[in-house]
Amino acid sequence: MNRNGLYGSFKLTEGEGSAVLSDGTASYRLTDYIFDPGITVESQGGKCITLRNSFSLKELINASQTDGTVRLITGNEYDARGLYMLIVRAAGLPAESVDINYVEGLCFIDYLSEKGAVSEETAVSPADAGISNPKIMNTFIHSKKVRSTDDGRFYFIAME
Repeated sequence: MNRNGLYGSFKLTEGEGSAVLSDGTASYRLTDYIFDPGITVESQGGKCITLRNSFSLKELINASQTDGTVRLITGNEYDARGLYMLIVRAAGLPAESVDINYVEGLCFIDYLSEKGAVSEETAVSPADAGISNPKIMNTFIHSKKVRSTDDGRFYFIAME
């Protein structure tokens, strides 16, 4: 999901057992989640959220240093910028923990909004946003936030 400028400029700074991600407007302290692959994100002011089933701090740092990618449990693959975008999107959620597939879906919904995908005619393919596993959208289809077309593109359902 390479969307230039959406979340500003990122900078990742390593520390002892943690890292700090800055996006130009805010900073987030990142630590590993000890029970499964995941990252705990602490926002300024102390709010924390854990991205479950996501990636380790080591994988994030490696992708940042080598221009590499990380394949998530969902099958989708992200470069460092994509991972940063997932982190920043999750940091704004009112929860203590969330599965990475939900955050991936929210980022795709943001992309649908940017593209004006509000009907079958304007629907967008997940592949256009770098999503290889469209099943991440199932939660949003069942909650009637998005619909899919017969050819696998997605769009918003108008809220009444």
